[in-house]
Amino acid sequence: MIDFYDKIKEDPKNPEQYIVDGETFKEIISEEVIQNFPLNNIKFTNGKLVEGEEDSDEKKFVIQNHNFESDLKFSNCIFEEELSFINCSFREDVTFKNCTFKNKVILDGNKLAKYLIFDNPTFCKNVFIKKSSDLEGSFCKLKFDTVSFQKINGEYPEIFLENNSLDKLHLKYFTNQAINFRLINTKIISKLQLESSTLDNMEFTGLNLENAEKIKIKNSSFYKTLFNNVKWGDVTENRFNTDSDTLRQLKHANDLQGNHIQANKFYRLEMIKYGKELEWYNFLDKIVFTAGKYVSDFSQNWFLPLFWYFCIGIVLFALVCFQEVNPSFLDFANFVNPFVNPCNLEKFTNPEASIAVKNTIIIYFIFRFIAIFIGYQLVISLRAKTRRR
Repeated sequence: MIDFYDKIKEDPKNPEQYIVDGETFKEIISEEVIQNFPLNNIKFTNGKLVEGEEDSDEKKFVIQNHNFESDLKFSNCIFEEELSFINCSFREDVTFKNCTFKNKVILDGNKLAKYLIFDNPTFCKNVFIKKSSDLEGSFCKLKFDTVSFQKINGEYPEIFLENNSLDKLHLKYFTNQAINFRLINTKIISKLQLESSTLDNMEFTGLNLENAEKIKIKNSSFYKTLFNNVKWGDVTENRFNTDSDTLRQLKHANDLQGNHIQANKFYRLEMIKYGKELEWYNFLDKIVFTAGKYVSDFSQNWFLPLFWYFCIGIVLFALVCFQEVNPSFLDFANFVNPFVNPCNLEKFTNPEASIAVKNTIIIYFIFRFIAIFIGYQLVISLRAKTRRR
């Protein structure tokens, strides 16, 4: 094992901080050193020129094709030059806590078995996390917690998460200030968790959530967030652990992009959540939401209005039968046919008309009033499958 303390030196501007250059960096990455010395309070500066990039005088900290068997944790570190991990494998967690990245961060083609965590980092330049995949069937969990962005030359950095397969993506206390934060062609297998985050001006393109068991969103906003070709999977209560306001934002974001069919799915779940949030003293609101839920599943099921139309028609026609007016099957067909009026109002106003005839006409008009509401639900349900209501 290398003599670590012989190869590093104290920062003259900060006696509590060590300085590590590019040569030493490659050595301390070896397993023995990592296990015996915490990578804490280190300034990584004066990196190495990268092989194959002789035309460039840019120095970097680059690790390629390395296997890490234990945790890799950087705490309170400063990276002056680009930091890159390329085609490496990590069996345990990779954590950057309270670290400042003054140059680019690149993680490309790595295999990760557990967590990749950025806890309270400060990004000054672009971040690229690409082609992350599983290690022997165990998928990476990516977490950003309390991220800060620092302007360089008057501009914030960009973040690109591209072509990754993640078990879990967790954004916590994340306020997007990046010029671009793009999540591209990424598949999330188990869970998407957004917590107290502001995802304004972010772009989700080709995000696949079809197999994600849980989508948990709490106290987060989606102002001007773009969702392009996102596969949400089933929009159900079991999968979406969130409130009605979040669903309203997702509905609105999809509506603004013209994806009205997906917006309608969020609208349905929004109404279900909102109905549960209503207090019982809002009795009329409860009636409206209950009717919308069971008559058409909030405009998402066109079959339900037809079902209720004929069920109510049969029940009310049965009441007609009790009036002893001897109805026939043709009478029933006319009764449920919205384009036929089987009743003669003259009979109703005729003083010699029997009570049974008058009751039949009353039942018929009650059915017609109910049919207007059911018909409206049918129309908007059919339109919801093709366009916005």
